[in-house]
Amino acid sequence: MSDTIEVPTTSLTDSHPRVQWLSADRGLWVATGLSERNTLMHLGRIDLMAHGYIAYDRIGSSLGSFATLGEAKAQVELHS
Repeated sequence: MSDTIEVPTTSLTDSHPRVQWLSADRGLWVATGLSERNTLMHLGRIDLMAHGYIAYDRIGSSLGSFATLGEAKAQVELHS
């Protein structure tokens, strides 16, 4: 039996994908990031509508309507 405790080499922030935002079309933003296997994955999207910015998670579920693009992006990143 060993008295050694193994400590993970990654922090909690390392487990979250780094988000890159692209404007795919006018009024449409798409978030991508790297998965745990370092493959590119879809993290969510934002649509600009008449009443605000609608954020969606990676499977297309609505995360709500937001007054600013920054608020909508933050919500998508929180759920990625």
